[in-house]
Amino acid sequence: MDINMIDLMDLEDLDMLETTLRPDRHRHRVNPFELSDEDFRYKYRFSKRFGEKIVGILREDLVHDPRGCPLSPEIQVVCALRNWARHEIQDDTAGLHSVSQPVVSRTCKKVAEILSRKSREFIKMPTTLNEQQETIRKFRSIANFPTVIGAIDCTHIRVKKVNADGGQLYINRKGFSSINVQVVCDADLKIMDIVTRWRGKMCFLVREIALNNIHLNL
Repeated sequence: MDINMIDLMDLEDLDMLETTLRPDRHRHRVNPFELSDEDFRYKYRFSKRFGEKIVGILREDLVHDPRGCPLSPEIQVVCALRNWARHEIQDDTAGLHSVSQPVVSRTCKKVAEILSRKSREFIKMPTTLNEQQETIRKFRSIANFPTVIGAIDCTHIRVKKVNADGGQLYINRKGFSSINVQVVCDADLKIMDIVTRWRGKMCFLVREIALNNIHLNL
C-alpha cells in the first residue's frame, strides 16, 4: 500500500478521534441543585441550603454574558466551591460541569473577588452596646466566663510553594508554605474578624483586629 495513503488514513483517524473526544461546549448541564442533599454535600462540601444561600447573595453580581457559552450563577458558584473544597485540578471541575478549564479559572477568580467585596457585610465585630452585651451573655452561658466578646486563635493555612521573591517568608516552622491566619469568633462559632495578611514565617500576629477599636461599657 502507498505510504502516502497510509499517512492519509492515519490523519483521517486522528481527525475522527479528535472529533469524538472534543467536548461539546453546548451540551446540557445538569443543575447541581437538583441533586439530593447528601450528594450535593459530597460533591461540594456544603449543604444544598447553604449553597443556595451563597447563590442568593452573589446572584446580582454574577450576571452572565449571554454570548458564547453562558454560565448561570448557580454553575459559577458550584464550580468555585468544588474547586476550593476538594483541592482538585481545574480540569476535573471543568469536566464535571461541562465547561473548559479557563472558564473554571476565571469563574473562581470572579466568585472570590465578589465574596471578598461582600465579606464586611457578614464578618464584623459587635459594635453596638446591645450586640456586645448579647455576645457576652452567650459566652457566659457556655462556661460562666464573664466579659468575653470573642474567642481568638491562629492557624497555618497551607498554600502552594511560592517561587517568587520572598517565597521563603511563607515557610513556617514546620517546614511547609502557609499563611498565618487569625480568626475571632462569637459564642455561636460565627466568624467576626479574620486577618489573612501574614506569611507563614511570622510566629506572632500584630493585633490588627476590630476588637482594638471597641470600648465596652460594662
